Amino acid sequence: MAPLVEQEVTEVDRRSMKRLSLDLAAGMIVACGFILRLKLASATFLNADEALHFMAANQPSWKLTYQASLTISHPPLLIFLLHLWRYLGTSEVILRLPSVLAGTVFCWVFFKWLENLFGREVGVVGVIFAAFLPPLIALSTEVRQYSLLLMFVVCSMYFLERALAEDSAQEMLLSSICLWLALLCQYSAVLVAGSLGIYALIRMLRQRPGITVVGTWFSGQIVAVAICLVLYRTYISAFGSRAMHSWMDVYLHNSYFDGSRHNALLFVVARTASVFQYIFGQNAVGDVMFLIFLAGIVSVLKSGRQSNSTPVSRADIATLLVLPFAINCALSLVDLYPYGGTRHCVFLTIFAIAGISCAIYTFTSRQLWRGVAAVAVIIVVCHVSPSRRLPYMAPADQQKKHMNQALDFLREHVGANELLFVDNQTSLLLAHYLCQQRPFFINEWAKGFNTLQCGGQHIVGTDGRVFTFTAANFFSTWNEMLNAYALTPGDSVWIVQMGWRWEDPLASELKERYSDFRDVQIHSFGHNIYIFQFPVSRGISPGR
Repeated sequence: MAPLVEQEVTEVDRRSMKRLSLDLAAGMIVACGFILRLKLASATFLNADEALHFMAANQPSWKLTYQASLTISHPPLLIFLLHLWRYLGTSEVILRLPSVLAGTVFCWVFFKWLENLFGREVGVVGVIFAAFLPPLIALSTEVRQYSLLLMFVVCSMYFLERALAEDSAQEMLLSSICLWLALLCQYSAVLVAGSLGIYALIRMLRQRPGITVVGTWFSGQIVAVAICLVLYRTYISAFGSRAMHSWMDVYLHNSYFDGSRHNALLFVVARTASVFQYIFGQNAVGDVMFLIFLAGIVSVLKSGRQSNSTPVSRADIATLLVLPFAINCALSLVDLYPYGGTRHCVFLTIFAIAGISCAIYTFTSRQLWRGVAAVAVIIVVCHVSPSRRLPYMAPADQQKKHMNQALDFLREHVGANELLFVDNQTSLLLAHYLCQQRPFFINEWAKGFNTLQCGGQHIVGTDGRVFTFTAANFFSTWNEMLNAYALTPGDSVWIVQMGWRWEDPLASELKERYSDFRDVQIHSFGHNIYIFQFPVSRGISPGR
């Protein structure tokens, strides 16, 4: 008997060592992902959305912060967090640190969630994607809600699995709390809540957990519904039923179904493929990953129970992976929520990578090293050959040195009596940087415009209707500004444009196409910051 006992002990030790080594490997992957996120967060200047969020949070009191949060088309949790966080500092890396930390926690919990459902090997494959995919790194380095959303969603899912596996009311409460926090981060969490609600009901009908677990889950759902009602009455209703359409129609128009332009089946296929293109940041890779995800669902249905750690059926897991896509797509078909390759659908990343990771591990003969090698090739392709999606600003052009050079130029060349004329996006960035991260106030309002003083500069900015200058909208906006501020010939105006762009740079376009701009000297700082001086003569039009 002794040899048999020794053999059993050796096998137990071998399994324990394997678990430990895979946990250590996952931890190292997450640590490397954290370093990449921290490096990017410290190297680039804020984009307009980040500046807008900080502006709302950077208020003298909680009351003013709450009032400012009502103007943001997202729930208020991030704004309230930033209001406290700013006391630690206002540099780019400090303001982005909550997102960096949230993105790092997301990677680790995602690994543990995958481990529960599919095993550690699939978890390792999945955490490589989560840690190193370019779009996920970028989202984790922005002063935005999406990194927090992913963290709270995957935590809610992880604790839900533990609650059902261990019949634990405490774990179910933790799952509910994470879901509430996700709802307070971003409205797409409602779609996740619906998916998890259906999934949890299916699981509980199969497993029959204790009454305290069911009661805790049911209470959590009631609180979640209450949070949604409060957010709707306080925030969403103020923007109207088509708030998501508004100015964002410029790049979200394809994410809503239009019966006059779209075939329903083609729309579903194209928009779903677009989700995968966005997740991987590479169009061709995204299309292939879409097919692999579908193969992964088939693999799940054929493989039966995925892990001995949880009593989850193959149908339950397939339902969990597919349901969020189905709900998001259905809402888009009835014109309620966008569906496609934008950050508004980033919550689908969790389910997409889970299905893909399961497929890759299965198709590489369940040999982890082969799965890791396949993922490494995919990650390298995504980094080396990214697909540009509008609006776009390359990390190299978002380097802080470009912003610093532009600010130095303005301080050196623009006089106190000269005017800076900027679009809405640029006004957010100039207000943040010229005011040196201090609260600022609008000095004057005119129809379509507002003015403020920052760093000794007089800035006239457009409102949200002209988010960014283009060759199509510049002429009418310029003429309206001349009339609104009664400028006269001889007055000097500097036009500044910085941040994302949807078209070719305004300055180059105007210089190439219109005679009024032929002699204009353009000062560029990277490919996304342009400054040029244009004297006031009379109204201009595209015909001149």
